[in-house]
Amino acid sequence: MLNFSGEQIEGCELTDPGATIDGRSYENCVLAGCVVTVQRHWPVPAERVAIRDVWLGGCRTAGAVLVVAGATLRDVNVDRFDGPLWARFCSFERVSLRGSFRNLRIESMLPPVSDEHYSYWHNIALANDAVYAAGNRALDVSEATFDGSSMIRGIPPHLIRINSATQAVITTESLAGAREVFSDGELERGIGQQVRWMIEGTSLDHVLHVPLKSRDKGWDEEVISRVHRHGLALSS
Repeated sequence: MLNFSGEQIEGCELTDPGATIDGRSYENCVLAGCVVTVQRHWPVPAERVAIRDVWLGGCRTAGAVLVVAGATLRDVNVDRFDGPLWARFCSFERVSLRGSFRNLRIESMLPPVSDEHYSYWHNIALANDAVYAAGNRALDVSEATFDGSSMIRGIPPHLIRINSATQAVITTESLAGAREVFSDGELERGIGQQVRWMIEGTSLDHVLHVPLKSRDKGWDEEVISRVHRHGLALSS
């Protein structure tokens, strides 16, 4: 294990085909302008960047978003992260988040792309599906808390471990009976608004959570409780 502690890591770009970040720990480090991503001209998903056996504790970004796009993440543990941190179009296998997170965005789905790049990104999506078909735990957020700008979606719900007291996995389909559980006014309060947006919008899986510094924590917890109690959440 290669250890980094209290360091400022600037301008790190990992975009080479088949590159790996393996066996590293980062404690109280500052990540500035770092990017880990695939390149659209790469011919096959096998050349994606792989992040394996990595631990981050108490790290933060500075001046820019930490972007991880199209990579494979396996056996990654993150304990507290002061974002923004965006992990998009990636596959997740035994990834664990603990502590507080700000501006975290995890989106494991096909991005909107032009016809020119559709085939490549479609292959990435198929490769992600193959990872999830193995049935291993993809993501554990049961000991994590997130601010209101954080988002987790697109990972198979049965592969996500949550804290059912403060989190629920929902889709448009799972919320089919939500209008019988919540009044219109209740869907205008706190995270009830997210329930309304899901009813009216996308069917992508979404982790509903009580946000850090919630202005109406009691109500937000009640929303989570009703979602579980009335069968509006997907199993996880």
